Amino acid sequence: MAKPAIQPIEMDGALILDTETTGLDDNAEVVEVSVIDAATGVKVFDTLIQPFDPIPAEATAIHGITNDMVQYAPTWDEVYDLFLGLVLNHPLIIYNRDYDIRLLNQSSEKRGIVQLLTGDCICAMQWYAAFYGEWDEERDQYKWQKLGNAARQQAVNTSDLTLHRAFADCLVTKRVIEAVNDRLMGVAHGLR
Repeated sequence: MAKPAIQPIEMDGALILDTETTGLDDNAEVVEVSVIDAATGVKVFDTLIQPFDPIPAEATAIHGITNDMVQYAPTWDEVYDLFLGLVLNHPLIIYNRDYDIRLLNQSSEKRGIVQLLTGDCICAMQWYAAFYGEWDEERDQYKWQKLGNAARQQAVNTSDLTLHRAFADCLVTKRVIEAVNDRLMGVAHGLR
């Protein structure tokens, strides 16, 4: 199968979002939300979130966020309007968009928030999968790469970051996109 022409992701004016959660299922919710300026890496929004239900030990084992850490954190409904005001009217880039949007909306529904987010943003994971080009015969699509794998595949240095925390994962997403954008721009200009 021929690879589609992959275009660089425009970073100017865009924001990168990442979350950490209590799990993967339909009852899971966010426990940390971070947003950075895609062009500069400047932190726009970064907070722990007190979930409705306790954080399971399995989730803490992945991201390190404990129930004690979120005990006095704001709830999602307490910061939602601020969050929405910051991200509205900006292109939003998310590594695994469908998952993060689903978890943000599940958290909203648990707290009675009726204005839900749409998936109308760039999924950096799907974009990267098409760039990397590993075909998944079973799913008949490009294989999704975990963020850490994408960073390794593109020789992105993450030694200064604590992976599986939302702010750090935003920065890793930024670095992976920049590495791929550089390669795409090099190809477009005949440099590679």
